[in-house]
Amino acid sequence: LRRELISMSNAVPHMSYVASRGFAKFVCATDAMGSSHLDNGGHGGAVSNLSDEELELLLHVGEHPGRTISRVSGELSGCRNPYKSLLPSRPFSRLPDSMFEANRWLPFMQGRWQHADHINLGETRAVFGMMRGLSCLPTCRNMRIFSFCDNAACAGALNKGRSSSWPLNYLIRRILSYLI
Repeated sequence: LRRELISMSNAVPHMSYVASRGFAKFVCATDAMGSSHLDNGGHGGAVSNLSDEELELLLHVGEHPGRTISRVSGELSGCRNPYKSLLPSRPFSRLPDSMFEANRWLPFMQGRWQHADHINLGETRAVFGMMRGLSCLPTCRNMRIFSFCDNAACAGALNKGRSSSWPLNYLIRRILSYLI
């Protein structure tokens, strides 16, 4: 506890928020896969340029998914009780399809895991690798960067800045140290 309090007191001078920081003209995306019978899985990350219109849309729409009652195909199956009202529970992206075209994304990093781990930790490690790589680039300093992550536990913990899971919290602290 004493060591942590001393570390936090040393970090306090670096804890400031500059509202004039601009947004990066690119967006990041990371993904990870868990272990299988072939190997321990892996991770990857990509970046894509953003136009002014896409940045504006990303700021207004956000990364939160919309909800609908049908599947992507339009099928309305899966209703267990026909007498209950249908609640929107199928997620979909509110961002335009043009942001998810494969030819606009450039690979930034990739790798294979050396040992098997829980998928939430793998997704968070992928975000950590991306942030570590971006922190070395001078153009990324003093910028706010959007990052797409498809794992709800990882995204929620990163949004909150902490987690009750010790291994996940350890990775989040490492990510935040690079962001500082």
